[in-house]
Amino acid sequence: MPIRSILALALSAALLTGCGGETAPEASEPTESATPAEPEHEPEPEPEPEPTPDVGTSFVDFVRGGPVPPMERQVALYLGNALTGVVTPGLAADLPAWATCTEVGEYAGRSCPISPVRVLKQHRKLDYTEAVESDCLQTYGPIPKPLRTLDRVVVVPAKRSVGGCADDFAVQLFANDEGQLVAVSTLLGAG
Repeated sequence: MPIRSILALALSAALLTGCGGETAPEASEPTESATPAEPEHEPEPEPEPEPTPDVGTSFVDFVRGGPVPPMERQVALYLGNALTGVVTPGLAADLPAWATCTEVGEYAGRSCPISPVRVLKQHRKLDYTEAVESDCLQTYGPIPKPLRTLDRVVVVPAKRSVGGCADDFAVQLFANDEGQLVAVSTLLGAG
């Protein structure tokens, strides 16, 4: 056999086996560049979580006849930022259970019991804010320390919906990280 033929055969063999002595893939075997087969069905997208209403909206909805808002095992009740009682989930649907009183039997010139539910029921036009801004509201001190780190929504009368200090109010609603109601502090204007 002539040398040229031997070189041609050797070159052909080298091209067929590729570099490094590997054999060329057969036509029926998929290569790395082949596209994978399409799945038989598309995976269903995960449902989006339903939005959790904020504690302010859920409490006002409750006052107006809706379901009891999400709450911890008990909700502390305050008048003028002074602890005066608690309400539990088992009693929460009973609206009078939200009424409370100070040790002296009155608050902001009003006789007890006083309820944040009743205060909000008496006012149809409400706004939501993050802090109390009225100088009319009587308090026994600042917000208690355990409540200062919680999420807070304050329900207040809509602008120009009350006649003066005697009609002013703020219902402070405190919630934990899960959106559960933890405490309610009712502030009333002194008349």
